[in-house]
Amino acid sequence: MSRYKISNPKIDGHIEALYEDGKITSFHFFLNAPMTFKQWITLLNLIPQEEDKLVPTSLTVERIAETKTNEKIALFCRMYRKYVGVAYTVSASDSGKIKLLGISEELLNRYFGSENFLFKGKHSIGNLARYYNELRAEISAPAGKKYPNHYSRDYEKKLSSPELSEYWAHLRNLKMTPVKNIQGKIVDWK
Repeated sequence: MSRYKISNPKIDGHIEALYEDGKITSFHFFLNAPMTFKQWITLLNLIPQEEDKLVPTSLTVERIAETKTNEKIALFCRMYRKYVGVAYTVSASDSGKIKLLGISEELLNRYFGSENFLFKGKHSIGNLARYYNELRAEISAPAGKKYPNHYSRDYEKKLSSPELSEYWAHLRNLKMTPVKNIQGKIVDWK
C-alpha cells in the first residue's frame, strides 16, 4: 500500500491518493476551499489509475511514509495522556480500527480539543475511527466569522452589506429583536 500527497497551487489544500497493488483505491481530500468543476475534471485527468504512471506534472507529488499501526497507537496514547491525564488502555480491536486511518499529531490535537459533542469526553480509538470523517470535515471547514453577542453601532458601521446581514442574523439567533425609529431604521437591538 502506498500513499501520495498531491497538491497544486490552484487548489487550496491537498489530496491524498492511496494505491494498493499498483492501482488507485481511494482519495482523501484535505481542502480549505471547494474545488470548481473544472479543477475536479482536470484533477481526475491528471491522476493516473496505475501507481507507476504517477509522475509530477503540474501537480506536486510526494510519497507519504506509512506510519505503522503500533506507532499510531503509541501517538494516540501519548495524546490521550496529555489531554485526559491518565494512561489509555488499548483494547484488542484498536489496532484494526486505527490501521487505515491517517493519524497525525495535528489531527489528534483537534480531536481532543474539539467541542463537538461527537468527540468531547468520549475519547477512544473506537470513537475516533467511528467519527473519523466528521473530524476531517470539522478540520477542513472554514472558520466562521465571529460576531459580538451584543449590539454595537460602531461595530455595525465597519461591516459590509453581506456581513451586516450575517450580524443581524446572529443577533436574531440570540433572540434579540430590532428597535426601529419612526423612519424604520434600526437604532438598537433588545
